[in-house]
Amino acid sequence: MLNKIAVIGGGNIGGVVVHEAVERKLARNVALVDVKPPEFAQGKCLDIAEGSPVIGSDVRVEGSKEYDVI
Repeated sequence: MLNKIAVIGGGNIGGVVVHEAVERKLARNVALVDVKPPEFAQGKCLDIAEGSPVIGSDVRVEGSKEYDVI
C-alpha cells in the first residue's frame, strides 16, 4: 500500500479517481487539489470521507486549494 496518492483537479474524473482510490484502499492518504471556489476540493473530500465507513475504508482524505497537501 502506498503512503499517499495525490490528484490535481476534482472534476468528474478527478472525483471518481479519489473515490476509487479510497474504495480500493490504494493508499493510506489521498489528497485532492482544486482551485475552484468555494472550497470545492474540501467539500468533495468530506463527502467521500463521510461515506467511507459504508464501504469499509479507513483511508484519510484531504482536499485543499493549496499544493502543500501533496
